[in-house]
Amino acid sequence: MTTVEKTTKKMPLAMRGHIAARNYLVRNGLRIVEDGYSCDQGEVDFVAMDGENCMCFVEVMTRFAHSSDPQFPNEAVDNAKRRRLEGIAMSYLMSNESPMNIRIRFDIISIAAWGEGRAVLRYHKNALEAA
Repeated sequence: MTTVEKTTKKMPLAMRGHIAARNYLVRNGLRIVEDGYSCDQGEVDFVAMDGENCMCFVEVMTRFAHSSDPQFPNEAVDNAKRRRLEGIAMSYLMSNESPMNIRIRFDIISIAAWGEGRAVLRYHKNALEAA
């Protein structure tokens, strides 16, 4: 086992999920603009660009999977979380000089872990349509 593997193994699950999600986004062509954007409305894990005209607000949800609760973490998203993410996006757009014609998308990366080194990552593009 390498030093990196040993170090990663000691990290909390949420941090390992965050790193896996970041790597996934970059491997799939998204450009990370903010890693952990925070404002009065709350925090979102990533602000990323998908191409030139699509800004993505990406929430990462990492949980241990249980046989008694087979849901993926993204299934816990409710209207309150949707409103919070919309507020975060509005705050970001107002505080940064974003182009007027940019498209906004809300994505969720859902990671269900079953133990050391065993997890499933699902990427839900446009998971939350604006209300």
